[in-house]
Amino acid sequence: MYLAINTASIYTEWVIFDGYKIIFEESRFSKNNESEILLPSIKHFFSDKNIKFTDLKGLIVVSGPGSFTGLRVGITIVNALAYTLDIPIYEINLFDLYNLKDTCNLAEKVIISSGQSKVFMRDKNKNLNNLDVDLWDISNLKGKFIGELREKDVEILKNAELFLREKLLSFGEALGGADLNKFKKVDLAEPVYLQLQ
Repeated sequence: MYLAINTASIYTEWVIFDGYKIIFEESRFSKNNESEILLPSIKHFFSDKNIKFTDLKGLIVVSGPGSFTGLRVGITIVNALAYTLDIPIYEINLFDLYNLKDTCNLAEKVIISSGQSKVFMRDKNKNLNNLDVDLWDISNLKGKFIGELREKDVEILKNAELFLREKLLSFGEALGGADLNKFKKVDLAEPVYLQLQ
């Protein structure tokens, strides 16, 4: 059984799964209160279902890019659990997560809002763990994309189509079928921050 946490996205997500079987999944719009809600929510579920943390075989964390505080919360929880339970951590970045979520190949590129009406963009077919990204003005985007934009950035998007999360696999569905050996296995997870240049 694995616990996966995503605090890099505009949605805070966590899932417990065993192979393809999703035991529990939660996804909610992030209100920048992950430090107050995430761990108590996980702990309550484990207690309620009589699951022990020692039942976990490993942990998966979305390492970024994302908000400074959000990333620190998810990564701190994963690092503390991995250290305490002596289990492995598997990192995946947000671009790779969107690749896994898009099984229908709706888009060729993944975009993540960077602020200031710009996006980080990466080809969808890059190898896992590749953070070779470009910085683009949102108003210049053309084509079909998957990823995340802030609400005010979506309003700027005129010549492009952004496929929303409803057309993609859920966090748990994407990870449940994934080969963890392709993820970055680490002893200590570290956040990924991208800078505007």
